[in-house]
Order: sequence, then C-alpha cells, then structure tokens
Amino acid sequence: MLKDDALDFCRTLLDQQPTGATALGGNSRESVRVHFPNSSIIATKRKNSSRADMEAIVLRELNIGGGPVPKILHYDKEWLIQEDLGDIRLSIALSKADQKTGHALLSRCLDGLSDIHRIGKERKLDKMLPIIGQKDGWLENFIQIPERLGNHIEIPAPPLNSEELLEQLKIKAHTFLKWDTRPGNIIISNEGKPKWIDWEHCGVRNPLDDFAWLLADEYVPDWPEIEADLFESIFVNLADRLDPEDAYRYLTIFGTFHMCHRFSLVLSKKKNGPWWNIEECLLNDRVGVFQVAATRTRNRAKRWAAENELTAPLCPWLDKISALIV
Repeated sequence: MLKDDALDFCRTLLDQQPTGATALGGNSRESVRVHFPNSSIIATKRKNSSRADMEAIVLRELNIGGGPVPKILHYDKEWLIQEDLGDIRLSIALSKADQKTGHALLSRCLDGLSDIHRIGKERKLDKMLPIIGQKDGWLENFIQIPERLGNHIEIPAPPLNSEELLEQLKIKAHTFLKWDTRPGNIIISNEGKPKWIDWEHCGVRNPLDDFAWLLADEYVPDWPEIEADLFESIFVNLADRLDPEDAYRYLTIFGTFHMCHRFSLVLSKKKNGPWWNIEECLLNDRVGVFQVAATRTRNRAKRWAAENELTAPLCPWLDKISALIV
C-alpha cells in the first residue's frame, strides 16, 4: 500500500521515526500525509514517471520565483516529498464562507493564478512544457460534450455551430498554466493565502483556462454579482495580452463546455443512486455529487451560455436537464 511504502521511505530518508500516515482522498490518490511527532510532510509517488519529473521541475521553478506552491523537500525520481500546507482546501473554505469572505478568497486566488502565469513566463516554463490539447480531435471532442451528455441522459442537446466554436476557442495567447485549478487543488494557509498543489497536469494553453477551471467548478458558490467583479479583475490583469471582449467571449464559451463536463461527471458518478454526503465529498475531495453542486453548475452554465450566440442554444436544453436534479 502507498501508506506503508511512504512510511518505509521516510524512515530511510529522514532522521526521524514517523508515527503514521493518512490517505489524502480515495485509494486512487498518489499522495499521503506522513506524520512525525511534531510535524508532517506530503509524500507523493506518481504512476507516470514523466509527469513526476515535470511536477518536480515546475515546483522548483515556481519556488525560485516565489510562487504560491509547496516547498520541495526531496525528489529522487520516485518519491516527491513536499511541505504540508494543511488540509483546508478552498472547497472547504468556500462551503463555510459568506459572500464577503468568499469574494476575498476567490480574489486572492485570481491574483495567485496571475502570479503563477507571470513566474512561469519569467522562468521560461512556457518554453519547456507541452501545449495541452494539441492532439488531433481534442478540441472537437471538447465541444461535443453536451451532445454526448444529451445522448446519455436521453435529452438530446441542440446542434451547435462547431466550425465557429472551434475558431473562437483557438489559443491566441500561449501561457504556462496550472490547468486543473479546481478548488480541491488549492490549500488555504493559516494566513489565508491560497497555494496550489498537484502539478502533474500543468502545461501551456490559454491563461483563461485556469480561471475557467476555478470559477466554473461545482464547489464555487453561484454568486453572479461577485462573479462579474471577478471577471473584471481577470480582464484587467490580461489587458496587455488579450482584448477584454475577446477574453470574455472565450472564458464564457470555454467555461460553458467545462461546466457541461463537470455536470456529466456528477451524473455519471451518481448514476441511479442517492446524492452523496456533502461533508464526505468535501473531506475526501470528491466530485460534487450533491444536489446543491449540481444545481449551481446547471444555473451557472446556463448564465454563461446565454452570453454568446454560439452557446445560447444550450439554454433551453439546460432548463430541461434541471429535471434530473431531484
């Protein structure tokens, strides 16, 4: 088991005797928390060695630039040992936050992502890593998510202008990015600062993708007025690279399809069973298979879809699938 392997490794590597280890999420996770009498560390053993190497390189470069990431304590091509940032994920913090606190948390996260993009450019990570989504058919597959979901739930999605959608989603500003920036991959420190973990899927794409992954997640409360303010701050930060209108168009289109994907994940895991326990989902960083998450994802997807003539045809369909959220 991963926990036993991590304990054995830490006994050999460190001049301390660990007192135990706890899993971080389900059995499929590749990281565990190893406990010592007065401290703890995070031990990660990736199944994919090339992703492990990339993660270690990226964390080192971001640390050099002062980025909001954990410090590397050891890496030997097999085990990545990192500082333990704690267990308050953004998803947990948001579940307890009022709108004022939630707004502040999300604003700090947007600033943190902008710092990551800036440091990535300074450390030339955008020249070192592969572009995400370059394989033939990747983008076509992405915009077909509503169609596949509609077929699965037997509520057919409307036809969309695929040719124009592909044109709108072309990458116009290549940037190093985290990619999987969902709230479960953000730890809120004791000082209230967000830091990002799990870097094995990072790469190069449109910087707006990181903001979409964050704000379109089912664990982010649906606060339209706060969302509008957050959008404005994103476009101000990217004004030197992207026209605000183009950025808004891309973000809402990409985010609409991303939310259809998240909604599909929720339904596929729920199947015909009951909704999952919210606290267990939060504690184990699971997909948000609970009614509130499904409702907010559908509502937000409809609002974002309505902002573009290319995705507006999805709105009546999203109304129909609300019947599944019972």
